[in-house]
Amino acid sequence: EGSLTNSVTLTIEGAENDALIIVGAFSMEAQSNLTIKDAGNNGISVTGTGILQNNGSINMGVDNNVVSNYIENNGQVVNDGNITIDGTGKAPILNTASGRFYNNSFILIGNDPNSDFDFTALISNEGIFENTLSGEINIGQTGSLTNAGSGIYSSNNFKNSGEIVIDIDDANDLFIELDVLSSIP
Repeated sequence: EGSLTNSVTLTIEGAENDALIIVGAFSMEAQSNLTIKDAGNNGISVTGTGILQNNGSINMGVDNNVVSNYIENNGQVVNDGNITIDGTGKAPILNTASGRFYNNSFILIGNDPNSDFDFTALISNEGIFENTLSGEINIGQTGSLTNAGSGIYSSNNFKNSGEIVIDIDDANDLFIELDVLSSIP
């Protein structure tokens, strides 16, 4: 458990399991860029003790296949940069019961019409998820949403003070589904 700061362009390609496992603190500076291409399991896995502080750009594109989740958060994610997720796999963002996810900037999911996600929601929250006043979440034209019932699903604390845009052609019923302790002004 240490800390690592990325200030350059970093590409992780062809991981047999998780492409990036964050146990300590991983910080991305404003000019930095992280691209993940092809992972046998999760693209980014933030453990219970892990902290991802993104001030740069995280990109997972349509030509990048992730078998499981693109970002699986069991720790803490603070996004002050840009996160772009296209491709095929399960949930673009899974925030587990122990996860704390704070979006202060921009998240774009499914901008490419060839994206194909197989999960009940594109953002699935079981922990604490906050889209702050300066935060924007844009869920775009995904090509296919197998088993998708929601653009955003929260079974715990989801707070939105920012902007959420959901433009899904292939969603079954719900765009945002909130169970408890959630607020969308």
